[in-house]
Formats: sequence, C-alpha cells, structure tokens
Amino acid sequence: MNLYTLLSGSVVSALLLATAAGAQEPSTGSTAMRGTNCGQFLESVEVAAAPASPGGAKLSAADLEAANDAQDEVIITLFWIHGYQSGKAGAAAVLDQQWIAGTVKKIAEICRAKGNAGLPISEAVKQL
Repeated sequence: MNLYTLLSGSVVSALLLATAAGAQEPSTGSTAMRGTNCGQFLESVEVAAAPASPGGAKLSAADLEAANDAQDEVIITLFWIHGYQSGKAGAAAVLDQQWIAGTVKKIAEICRAKGNAGLPISEAVKQL
C-alpha cells in the first residue's frame, strides 16, 4: 500500500504543490530514514509526488520504486503527526484527504522557512 494508490488525486496535487517552490528532478537515492528533519521530509514529498508530476509516466522502475517508498514514509509521518496532534488536543481531527493535504502544505511551508532544513519534524509539528 502506498500514498499514491491509497489516496485520490487531491492529495497527490497537494504533494505536487508542496514541492513546487523548489521543484527539481526527483531524487532516486535511498528513501530509508527520511522524515527525520525538514529537509528530508521535503525530499520525501518531492519523490512521492514524482509519478503525478509532468513526465511521471516516463519514470524508470527504480524511480517508481523510490516514489512508492517515499509515499509510504510520507503517510507514516502524517499518521504520526495526526496521532501527536490528536493526543495534544484531546480529540482526533478527521484523518481525511483535506487534513492530509492541508498538513502537508503547512509542514512544507514551515520546513521551507529560512534555516529550517535541519529542523526535526517533531519540532516543525509544534509550529502547526
């Protein structure tokens, strides 16, 4: 199961929007342990969105596998964020496409702020 197949185009669109500010060629490196800091989270979002980007149909099998791995990492990070926020607030927000798209967008904005590349995701979430 991966983010791209689990969720509809609206969330993939949010992933694409989150990467638009610094769009580059998708990374094909290992996706292991991404999501630990802002720079890694943004890279995972970029790689995860690659299949839905222009030229996504031309990705190699290795790029598609990297995108699937990154999608898994992004959704796991989002599940953690949802749990953290729910525990802190005492009530769970609805975990739907709107929440996911909004959260990816907000975290991407926080992570893109000057000097935040090394900021741990756990600290970025506190700024939501």
